[in-house]
Amino acid sequence: MSKVAFDARGSHVAAGWSVWLVRRLHTWIGVAVAPFLLVAAVTGLWYVWTPQIEAWYYRDWLRVAPAAAAHVPLQQQVVAATAYARPEWRLVAVRPALEPQASTRVLFSAPGLGEGERWAIFVNPATADVLGAAVVYGTSGALPLRSVSSLLHRQLLAGETGRAYSELAASWLWVAALGGMYLWWRQRRTATAPSVRVRHVRWGLALLLGLLFLSASGLTWSRWAGDNIGQWRRALGWGTPQLPLQLPEVAPAVQPVATWDSVWAAAQAAGIDAQRVEIRLPPAADKAWSVVEVDRRWPTQVDAVAIDPRTLEVVHVLRFADFPLAAKLTRWAVDLHMGVMFGWPNQLALTVVGLGLLLLMGWGWRMWWRRRSRFWDEPTVWHAWRRAPWRARVVVLAVCVLLGWALPVLGVSLALMALADAVVPWWRARQRRAATTSVSGSV
Repeated sequence: MSKVAFDARGSHVAAGWSVWLVRRLHTWIGVAVAPFLLVAAVTGLWYVWTPQIEAWYYRDWLRVAPAAAAHVPLQQQVVAATAYARPEWRLVAVRPALEPQASTRVLFSAPGLGEGERWAIFVNPATADVLGAAVVYGTSGALPLRSVSSLLHRQLLAGETGRAYSELAASWLWVAALGGMYLWWRQRRTATAPSVRVRHVRWGLALLLGLLFLSASGLTWSRWAGDNIGQWRRALGWGTPQLPLQLPEVAPAVQPVATWDSVWAAAQAAGIDAQRVEIRLPPAADKAWSVVEVDRRWPTQVDAVAIDPRTLEVVHVLRFADFPLAAKLTRWAVDLHMGVMFGWPNQLALTVVGLGLLLLMGWGWRMWWRRRSRFWDEPTVWHAWRRAPWRARVVVLAVCVLLGWALPVLGVSLALMALADAVVPWWRARQRRAATTSVSGSV
């Protein structure tokens, strides 16, 4: 027989081996993975609105009064920031104030900073007065409040080890979403489903695309799965292009003439027109200056140019329009996942998906709580395995191996679920046999 009926007041119906397998995995995700999804959803909801909170909290550094006069030269602003900086800091870049009432950021590397961190000194562009200083993180230039919320979402402030939690959540989210859709499809004609399940199903279907997007985009920069994805992209020629900084040979030798203002003027002439850019010093004496667009609010503001410090000529140009499609999709996916592209509409969409995920988990836990005492009496993955035809077993085994290789955290956790499904029922059966033997012996 390929089908067996289970009676649990509508929670089970006659089902084949595939429904057993998917339902068991769906339940396991709710029991073992959903707590991590809960943390990811709550921290993600907090993070997605931190740009507005950050803008208000650090307003004295980020905003200046409307200027009656033109901005002073960038060079003068950099001199003021350098005088304010500590001796051990090293000047690396400047983000000029291009938006109305914005401050200039002068960026320094320093001993003791983490990867992606720099010191930013905020300067009033109209007066060159220093407004304050703080450690900022990443391309977004996140200040401490947003940086902490980002790290909390990504790794629970536990370093590289903590990234396993978010990768576990992202690895299983798409399985939960597609598995739920499959269960609905196979059992859609069931008329006895409780109202909680109806809401769970309807919301799950409504949020399906959003959940799949969050899972896929989250995996692209996860620790282990993200490394695999990066290797596949590079192998297929889909990697993100990098701006070359090599300088052409010039004879006779010419001394550098570049200044912050002249480099920025050359970049503007070359078509760099975003409202947020970063001007970077050459990393070595034989390398070029670079000017990079860092405005992630719009999908095309990612161009960059390299400028020869001796002649102020543009020696390399990197246009986002020339990126491989996979690199563009990755860039857009990351920016949408972070809620920075298109501003508040993106944030609102992520909020709807995040709150919806919390509701889905709440309804799922409520359904599980009602039948929690039967958890180990329900069909396990091994029941499904034994009832599956041999061809299906081959396919399932191959899929599990491939997924375990591509998504290592999913593979390890799947193995632990399967192990628990084998050991716990065996141990419970042994305990029951021992109890039965004891009772029989006493009689």
